[in-house]
Amino acid sequence: MLTALDAELVIRGPKGQHFLSAAAFHTGPGENALRPGEIVTALRISAAARCDRAAFGKLSLSSDGFAIVSAAVRLRLDADGRVQTARIVLGGVAPTPWRAAPSEERLLAQVPLETDIAAAADAWTTRAHPLRDNEWKLAAGAGLLKRVLSQALDDSRTVNAAET
Repeated sequence: MLTALDAELVIRGPKGQHFLSAAAFHTGPGENALRPGEIVTALRISAAARCDRAAFGKLSLSSDGFAIVSAAVRLRLDADGRVQTARIVLGGVAPTPWRAAPSEERLLAQVPLETDIAAAADAWTTRAHPLRDNEWKLAAGAGLLKRVLSQALDDSRTVNAAET
């Protein structure tokens, strides 16, 4: 979700403080960009606009378990409900959290209908490379992304800037 929100990590260590985008934090399966002695001390996330929508979902073996596949979505809509910007990030389908650019592109300038949501949920699978030949993750991830996109676009989940 932090990558979808364009978050920045504040990192402290023996050489002082520095900043790193959430997108650059993960460097491989179980690996990150922290150097010896460093720790993440804070997160910086831009305030949400009134027209932002966001949602997160995961598939796991238990409700508090490790995500086998995850989907994070942040959309910015214009006054007419058209998608101005889209950030869609999937976990568990690549060595690091992966931006689903084909799905983002499919939503831009649309007032997403059910068919648009379904097409966007499937679009990323053409460029995905699941870890360890887990082809089933393509179908599972597409189904999860469809649900998460629908949640993000549900009017009752609108992010209200006054509440952030």
